[in-house]
Amino acid sequence: MSEKKRVELEGELSELRVRRDELNSLVRETLDKRNTLNSEVSKQIQEIKELKSKRDASNAKVQELKSKRDDLEPGPFAFSQGEAGMASNSTGRFHETHDEVLSEASKGSVFHEQMMEISKAVNKKKAEANHMHERYLEMKEKANSIHAQYIKKLAE
Repeated sequence: MSEKKRVELEGELSELRVRRDELNSLVRETLDKRNTLNSEVSKQIQEIKELKSKRDASNAKVQELKSKRDDLEPGPFAFSQGEAGMASNSTGRFHETHDEVLSEASKGSVFHEQMMEISKAVNKKKAEANHMHERYLEMKEKANSIHAQYIKKLAE
């Protein structure tokens, strides 16, 4: 091989190595971003599960309180049967229990809203992570192609 041809080949090999290494560096950065997003998604999914558990517990308590409230509801003829004192006390407990139902239902709604907000963020991050994965595949394919060209040139 002539000196001119050897120098030319070394230049081409050097250029291919640099391009391949740059792409491999971008591949690594893209993988790191994707992995970070997936890690954040996993943490947020755990948060959603915890909030769901709290919401479900709150909803169960609402059902329990509703049942208790319904048992306390005075009948339509309570006053006509001379039970005014008992009906008044029962009505007070009914309203207290009803307020508890409303309070607990409000807590459940807050948990649900928090779940929905985090769920939206999770969906956005999943889409971004999928995009990063697609970019990774494209760049990896280009890097592999350049590496194959490098190996072919090296064999010349």
